Amino acid sequence: MRHYVTRHVHTVYVRYDKRLVGDLQPNRHVVLDRFLQSWKYFAHIDAKLRRLFRFDDSVLHAASNAMTEAIGGDDRHLLLKIGVHVRRGDIIQQERLIQLGYVVADMSYIEHAMDYMDRRLGVDNNTG
Repeated sequence: MRHYVTRHVHTVYVRYDKRLVGDLQPNRHVVLDRFLQSWKYFAHIDAKLRRLFRFDDSVLHAASNAMTEAIGGDDRHLLLKIGVHVRRGDIIQQERLIQLGYVVADMSYIEHAMDYMDRRLGVDNNTG
């Protein structure tokens, strides 16, 4: 059996380009090149992706134990936990990304974002 490969180069950044997926065909391998930064590319497989990226119970248990140890004791259920993903490594190493306008968030931006979430969710970090 012969495998046909179609190569798609995503030339429109930070938005959905329906031309990219318009000519996909069954029984063909597809190589997607560039960044697919719209949820629309994956909406039809949303449930499957959520299952695939769900942490295994052993990982959840280990993370819960680590949080309990870090926070210290039974008050952990009173704390609001917010994760912040800072994209840095690939941006500072690739000049092309910088030329496209990508920047690394500085600490003041991250602190502002955390303060915003505290205000929005009614968290008082000045206790204790």
